[in-house]
Order: sequence, then structure tokens, then C-alpha cells
Amino acid sequence: MKQKWLRVFCLVIILILLLSFSAFAAKVKSGKAILDSLAYVVPELRVVETNEDFWVIKEAFVTQEGILKFLSENSGEWKVLVDKRRGVPSLIDGGAIPFIPGPANSLSFKDFGSNCYSIQCIPKGKIEVLARNFLEKYPDLFPVKQEELEMDPDGTIAVGESIYLIRFQWVKDGIPVENGSIFFRINNGNLIQIASTNIALVDINTRPLLTKETAFEILRGCLGKDAISEKDRVVDDGSLLIIPMTPKGMDANVYSGPVGSMISYRLVYRIVFKRESVMGTWEALIDAHSGEIIR
Repeated sequence: MKQKWLRVFCLVIILILLLSFSAFAAKVKSGKAILDSLAYVVPELRVVETNEDFWVIKEAFVTQEGILKFLSENSGEWKVLVDKRRGVPSLIDGGAIPFIPGPANSLSFKDFGSNCYSIQCIPKGKIEVLARNFLEKYPDLFPVKQEELEMDPDGTIAVGESIYLIRFQWVKDGIPVENGSIFFRINNGNLIQIASTNIALVDINTRPLLTKETAFEILRGCLGKDAISEKDRVVDDGSLLIIPMTPKGMDANVYSGPVGSMISYRLVYRIVFKRESVMGTWEALIDAHSGEIIR
């Protein structure tokens, strides 16, 4: 059953990727605009994972007790991969927990709404409650608070009649963390995977020292004669965003421990604009404390 589901899941992902690629196939960018030559990324923005089986890790880390609680209360072949850089589970899978009605469990559609006999008609609000109940039962599995998680309506979706995908966006003090996510994956009614990306203990001042107007002027100064002008269309004039980073002095390509020590975060202003006759959407991230342009 698991192998069959994996094949189906892979086919779904491939189909989504093909559809995404086809959207860009109509036009290919030729040559380079002046803005292309100004592209810049600080090396600390490269953030990777170093995954290890939970039982192999010998040192203590922040989510250890939460993982032990989950494994002790759920039978089956559950396995936990821990991203040692974050000290947080990156993937929990191998078992099955009845979650919504499906052929792999005895849950009834009658408990999920009148005249609903398909996962397609289960309200997303009900799905969100079930996922939050799980996180409330295992609060130490991920180092985030319930109020910091917002269900992503676009990432929470039934695929066909067997797969249901759920995504929560991590929002710290009202500021989204780039790609900070917790995922639930359901097959034939059972929860079979829980995963996370960019979730970790965060030690960051979420109050900016600079205004977004100052950040905008910093970008204008960097662009010089190619600065944003009234001819450009500004898509985002400076929303706050929290960006995962590899700590300064550490090599993103080499794990150097201890567990949970190889990720940090920075508060930035995100400025986005489009320029007439230049293909692409242009983005800049300016540190909201120091004014450094990091991307």
C-alpha cells in the first residue's frame, strides 16, 4: 500500500512541476538587462539540511522530548529524520494515523458534514482543526506556538480522492518566515507524513531599526542610475520578512554542529518592482537593522 501511494504521490508532484514549467515555456529571456549584472546574494543565504535518523543522534537537542513522546504514543514503523542544523524533525513518516475518512480506516464521513462523501467536500476549516489538534497534542515536536502558524489555503488541498496535503506558514510576531512551513500529508484517510522546512528556535529582534523608506533609499543608492523611478511599477514597497540564514563564519556545505546551531534568522524589508521592457520581477532584501543588502 505504501509503495503504491508513493508512486501516486510522485506522479502528482511531477504533474504539478510539468504544469508549472509549461507556464514559462512560452517566452525565453534573451540577453541580460543592466539589472541582471547587479544581482547579488550574500553566501549566508544558502541554507541546507543535514538529516540524521533520530535514534543515531547522541546529543540533546530542543525537540528531543517531543519526538520521544510522539514515538512512544504511536505504534507502527514511524521513523524520524532530524535536521541536525536546526535540531528539528524534517520528516516523520513510516506509520499511519487515522485522520479523515478513507479506505485505510473506519472513520465516517457523517462526522465531517452532511451529504459529504468525498475528501473534496471536507471543509478546510475542519482539516485545519484536526491538524492543530495534532500539534497541540505534541507541542514539543516543533519549536513554534500555535498562534504563530497560519494555514496556507493554497497549500491545503485535496488531490483526487485519496491524497490530502496541508501546509502551515510560520509567522513570527506577525512577520512571515520565508519558506517556514509545517506540512501534513494524508493518504487514503491516514496521516502518513509530517514535515518541516526552516522551522527552528528563533532568536531575533522583530522590531526594525530602520524604516521602510530608509530601506528604499538604500536600494536606490545601490542601483545608482538604474534606481527605481516613477516609470517602474512597485509591487512591494517594503514588507517585513524573516529570512533563514547560515550563521556567519559557518560553511553551509559542511556540518559542524552542535545540533541546532547552524541556522539563524534576519529581519529584512522586501522591495519588489517591475521595469517596462525588462523581463522579470526584481526583488531586494535589505536588513531592517543594519541596512545591509543581502539579496
